[in-house]
Amino acid sequence: LIAFSSIVILSYGEFNQQKCYSVGMAVEFNDHAAAAWVAYNKSWFNNVGINLTTFESYATGVALAAAIARGDIQVAWLCVGPAISAFKRGINLKIVAMTHEYGYAIVTNLSIIKSVNDLEGKSIGCVREGSMADLLLHKTFKIYGINNVTILRMKPMDQLNALRSGQIVAAAIPEHYVAIARAWGFDILLKSQDIWLHMPGSALVVKQELIDKYPDAVRNLVRLTVNVTHWIINNRNETAEILASMLHTNRSVILDSMTRLNYTNNINVTAMQELADFMAELGYIDKFNISEMIDLSFLSQVSSSQKEQKTNLSVKDNHFGFENMFLLTTILSCIVTLDKKLCAMA
Repeated sequence: LIAFSSIVILSYGEFNQQKCYSVGMAVEFNDHAAAAWVAYNKSWFNNVGINLTTFESYATGVALAAAIARGDIQVAWLCVGPAISAFKRGINLKIVAMTHEYGYAIVTNLSIIKSVNDLEGKSIGCVREGSMADLLLHKTFKIYGINNVTILRMKPMDQLNALRSGQIVAAAIPEHYVAIARAWGFDILLKSQDIWLHMPGSALVVKQELIDKYPDAVRNLVRLTVNVTHWIINNRNETAEILASMLHTNRSVILDSMTRLNYTNNINVTAMQELADFMAELGYIDKFNISEMIDLSFLSQVSSSQKEQKTNLSVKDNHFGFENMFLLTTILSCIVTLDKKLCAMA
């Protein structure tokens, strides 16, 4: 409690010196964007001066990537593959933080498909070309030498229904749909961790125009993302309750799903370049330097700021009792309420 209160207090200390920024945001309808869903549920965007003009969700990253081309969406939490495709189509955006690694799998009935090689000659479900599940599927084909399959393009839930009806024998899907499949009695044939070390997942993506016009807003978003990610890692049960409510599923499904996600904000540029190169190999994009669409400066600033704050706190906390922390937290709660009202009016 003390550690998290310190993070919130520090965020507020910086927020009180900033103005409010109005931005449109879009997220994927899954637990990859856990930080966004939790922050939205707890109204933490307002806490860092972000007034959401819209908060839209999309069934797939490909659909979300198409939406970000609109003028009213400046921020998106989406899988890296579709973000790369959007960038290569001419949308000037930057990845400023990651939200997780891994989080994709091929699910099936192991009594029918006993090994990956059994997929040869079969019908498999998958979301659109260039999605992360699609890339995992093609990586699997490459590694196992599978050449003859029929891929039926469907949304994740449609794949699960097709799997249950026997229309397909396997589905390549993201979490939390993998966990839903397991709850329905299906099995994981292969998950991203099995064949793709440090496979990039989803990212916090912002348009360059927002960076140019309101860099403080982007910095606040990155800081919030880092803080909420730490909170998620340390509060998995409450996170699962929030996500289950927001994603219309149950807590056990989310808890199961979270075990296969590595929630991290670090941008592994090497892994991202390998992903972009594989997309080029498949003919989805032209080869390019991934650094063109990555901005590491905000993560670096947030990291430096938090290190400095922790150093200052380590001195102060020696003389800071629990009673004072409780009092300060109570005072902060009042400030939060006032700041929300002021931000909404801005």
